[in-house]
Amino acid sequence: MHNYLLPAMIMALVWLVNMGNHCVGSLTKDDQIQYRSEVFINGRDGYRVYRIPALVCSAKSVLLAFCEGRKNGHKDTGDIDLLLKRSFNLGRSWSNQMVVHEEGGSQNINIVNPVPIVDLKHGKIHLLYSKDYLEIFYTCSNEDAEIWSAPKIF
Repeated sequence: MHNYLLPAMIMALVWLVNMGNHCVGSLTKDDQIQYRSEVFINGRDGYRVYRIPALVCSAKSVLLAFCEGRKNGHKDTGDIDLLLKRSFNLGRSWSNQMVVHEEGGSQNINIVNPVPIVDLKHGKIHLLYSKDYLEIFYTCSNEDAEIWSAPKIF
């Protein structure tokens, strides 16, 4: 592992643990699943495979589902983009997918490993991810996750 990745991962983990769970309250083992919905379906919307999902809930109870969109197949390298879908009704339906980060057109550039973090105090969604498994990037958005800041190397 690269020397700079460990401190970044530790910081993200500490930050995430301190945010807590607020969207649907605490679930117990006796709670029943009320409905199911498929968010990202392989072979649809221009991507052969969707991998590495991450799900968070904003302070306004908007579910944000992130994942890698792999255009060429299951391999961990290739033309991989970072995608997002939003649900405003706790997962009953989902928005069209948005591309959070794409680089290089159809070149083999890997935008991978999304780590979304909800900042309840400031009403922000923070997002860490990697480019080609070497560089960590940071971007943020408001609670609606519609517009993202320009990515910066972390």
